[in-house]
Amino acid sequence: MTSLQFKFDNTDLKHILTAHPYQAEGKEWDNLVFEPFPTASDILVLTGDPYTNNPDNDRTKTSYDTARNWGDFFQSTSAIYFEAYTESGEKPKRYAIKAAFNTEMVNNDFTPCFKGLKYLISDAKFYGKHLHTCDSVPKHYGLWRAETGSWGGVMLFTVMDWGGYSWDQFKDTEHNNPEHRIIIGRTVELLHDYGVRHGQLDSDHHMLFDPAIRRCLLVDFSQARDHVCFRSLPILPIDAGNMKEECHETFNLMYNLNFMDYRMHPTPETKTWKAIRFLQRYRGLFPRLSNKDALMVQRRHFFDDRPLLENLDFGFGKDERLSDKFINALLSE
Repeated sequence: MTSLQFKFDNTDLKHILTAHPYQAEGKEWDNLVFEPFPTASDILVLTGDPYTNNPDNDRTKTSYDTARNWGDFFQSTSAIYFEAYTESGEKPKRYAIKAAFNTEMVNNDFTPCFKGLKYLISDAKFYGKHLHTCDSVPKHYGLWRAETGSWGGVMLFTVMDWGGYSWDQFKDTEHNNPEHRIIIGRTVELLHDYGVRHGQLDSDHHMLFDPAIRRCLLVDFSQARDHVCFRSLPILPIDAGNMKEECHETFNLMYNLNFMDYRMHPTPETKTWKAIRFLQRYRGLFPRLSNKDALMVQRRHFFDDRPLLENLDFGFGKDERLSDKFINALLSE
């Protein structure tokens, strides 16, 4: 797809604009993989109030006048976010837009917008290079460039499927319950098992949740890295948390999701101690087995009272390594 048409529905900029795929120097960008936009003839409508992150990193609404001055009078490391839709078929399809304006003016690397633009491009690049087959993220339709003239200069923006609202918006609602937090934890587990560390999960903005379909998706990979995860516990409520863990990101998330108590040390009587000890011995017996598969065995035998387990594929078939006889013998040693 060589172009995309879009418009704003709440501004004095009423005409339809045309965007083209962003082109960067070097062959690396040519090898990135994004989803093709569903229908070339659809017009993408950016709707509602734009929002951004304030200096305290709180998500807040802003005006279109402020948004279009990003990169000029308005300086921020945060991009501008919009909800969007296309009227295709019986039901409009929802999208999320992450945008920067006046990018032709952003050339001073000491300004907040220079960093913000760098984050926007790095985020898209990481998606296209690493995440196009990952189930923990929304579908990504690439990075686009459009001329808006004197209204907002050269606009760069990404288009993604709508993934829900930031988890921080649900913190003080009935949706902040153990089952939904476990869904968030499982989404991060899948990302780590895919081979990626997010790098910014201390902020709830990057965890999107849709309570209508009980789904979490992760966004903003501008600081993500390749990762081989050696966590020793699933992201679930545990009975002791004062310990060392090899994967800091998942361990910190367990604390942020209120899944553990730092005051309690694992002792031989706790499930946490028994689960970690089991995993260590299981890894020793099967050193060629991936940590992901070993964790699934641990989860089945220590945390089978938690939601979502019925949807997990343990992948061994009738392998004797999963037989109750084998596991019980290992547990009794």
